[in-house]
Amino acid sequence: MILCADDFGISPGVSQAILELSETKKIDATSVMLNFPEVKPYLFRLRDLKDQIKIGWHVTLTGARPLSPLAANSGLVDAQGNFFGWKVLYRLASKDLIDRSDLKNELIYQWEKFEEDLGFSPHFIDGHHHAHQYPGIRETLLEVVEQKLSSRKIPIRSTGFSNLWIAKLLLRQPALGSRNAGLSWSGRSMKAFLKGRGIPSNRYLLGSYNPTEDTFKSIYQIYKNLGPNSDDIFYCHPGHPDAQLAARDSFVVPRAVEFEVLKSAR
Repeated sequence: MILCADDFGISPGVSQAILELSETKKIDATSVMLNFPEVKPYLFRLRDLKDQIKIGWHVTLTGARPLSPLAANSGLVDAQGNFFGWKVLYRLASKDLIDRSDLKNELIYQWEKFEEDLGFSPHFIDGHHHAHQYPGIRETLLEVVEQKLSSRKIPIRSTGFSNLWIAKLLLRQPALGSRNAGLSWSGRSMKAFLKGRGIPSNRYLLGSYNPTEDTFKSIYQIYKNLGPNSDDIFYCHPGHPDAQLAARDSFVVPRAVEFEVLKSAR
């Protein structure tokens, strides 16, 4: 399976931790958030690892501020100019209340910043809070990708899961199975959307868990015991917690735990 560390760029401590895991070949890929100013010097270091790991674009439409100028009526930001949380964004996207032109512009800004700072196009695409697969957003994202890459296709992540694997998880760890059932429900339409357009994607997405119910070490082993193959992604969120992370995300302390487990996993 592919070990992918999400959220590169969300804070200096997270970026540093992912660089350390990348340099020691403990992970196979990382996906980058471009919306935070502190990310730039870390991107220069990450760029040197592009032949060692896959480097993707972590589409960011939640938990940050946009790179493009967005008005409050865009359906993407609140009155203070911050992106909405994922629940609000999903509701607006499901009701087709997002301005597609503004959304496309923001996605273009992020794509072009990726290329400007890293010097190449993303190796793959996924999204913060899986927002890249929300209704309406996925269609606009594909427009941008096709505009930028013409006929070339790159993998886009989906959260689809098989019923058999969900059943296995429900037997071994009911809470984990229920969590993946919810993710799979939202990801199956994305998987069908990508398949219908000939876009490569992962088979399954592994790694979801609740740190108040399970340890990262235990769920890492549970997912490995399911028998993943090379088309499956195990996504994770290692990091060195810092003040910027605490101000931007609720998932803080578990990142240090994930880092320690991954540091000795291979």
